Amino acid sequence: MKAAMNGVLNVSVVDGWVAEGPEHGISGWLLDEVLKNELPHEDQDAYDLRALFQVLNSEIIPIYYQDRSRWEEMMRASIEMAQDKFTTRRMFQQYWQQMYESLRE
Repeated sequence: MKAAMNGVLNVSVVDGWVAEGPEHGISGWLLDEVLKNELPHEDQDAYDLRALFQVLNSEIIPIYYQDRSRWEEMMRASIEMAQDKFTTRRMFQQYWQQMYESLRE
């Protein structure tokens, strides 16, 4: 999360905090979005490796070397995503809404 607040573009499987964070191709890359196959658990490592190489070769490397403005746009989107989803301010707003505003109703 801290990296995203500094504009780092994440490349990850959808697991843990990442499921709530980056959008594929907008503020990072989600390998589960690259290959849509359902595989047995024991094949997951091979699946993730194929997805990683596919997204590296077809998206990340071309954008980084050939479309600098898009890369910078994605970095800004990463910062915005992190500020919207992973700050203490957002946490307190959500807590207030769920705990106190519900009492008013």
